[in-house]
Amino acid sequence: LLAMHRLTPLKNTALAIRTLAFLPPNYELTCLGDGPERLALEALRDRLGLTDRIHFRGFIDDVTEYLSRADVLVHCSGAETFGLAAFEAAQRDIPVVCIDQGAFADLVPRYIVGVKVPLPADPSTFADAIRDAEALCADRAAFDAARDRRMNELSPQTVVAQWLELLAGIVRP
Repeated sequence: LLAMHRLTPLKNTALAIRTLAFLPPNYELTCLGDGPERLALEALRDRLGLTDRIHFRGFIDDVTEYLSRADVLVHCSGAETFGLAAFEAAQRDIPVVCIDQGAFADLVPRYIVGVKVPLPADPSTFADAIRDAEALCADRAAFDAARDRRMNELSPQTVVAQWLELLAGIVRP
């Protein structure tokens, strides 16, 4: 499992850490990113006895190596406006498990293969969603369809045309 974000309360990394306690011992979580909550999150990991299963790597410029080893991207943020990490995972056919709100409410599963967890999200439900997301890895058709929709509906040309249409309706001569 992989999490890539700034370590702040808004990103809710504590949920990912608590979730690991509901998964078998062969599951591990790598957290990429740094921030003011790192020490508290490491302490939570240690208190839960998950020191050997959760690895904090700090800020990483090039996440390619970590994405190449990931089975699922875990994204516990309750307020996401875009979700760049999820798109990076989608480019590599890695399913995403996320909270069903913010940008992800519209992105998953239409543009990004994954599983949304309804609020209030708890570790047990998140663990079930991770298992469900792993099952999606074998569904090549889902990844291909999501990729096609990203390429067609979110292409720069399409987005610019939509913005121009929107602005034309606002601007008064």
